[in-house]
Amino acid sequence: PPMKGEESRIALWDAIRRGDISTVATDHCPFQSFEKDWGKEDFTKIPNGCAGIENMYPYMLSAANSGKISFEKAVELFATNPAKIFGCRS
Repeated sequence: PPMKGEESRIALWDAIRRGDISTVATDHCPFQSFEKDWGKEDFTKIPNGCAGIENMYPYMLSAANSGKISFEKAVELFATNPAKIFGCRS
């Protein structure tokens, strides 16, 4: 879900630091031009969302660089924990 308001953002960062959130991902769901055209006459028919995968890593690494989380925590969120969840061996 989108982060709405400062209180929600703080709660999410706290949950990440505590380990309550084990992975961070995006819902990469791009749409082709013809699909976006569905809303030419009625904007409510436009498929919503935007590509986010190209922003996720820089955003989280920026958070690590600023001290919100450690770089180790960023690697856990992106790679280590998803690998564990999917049963990958080290």
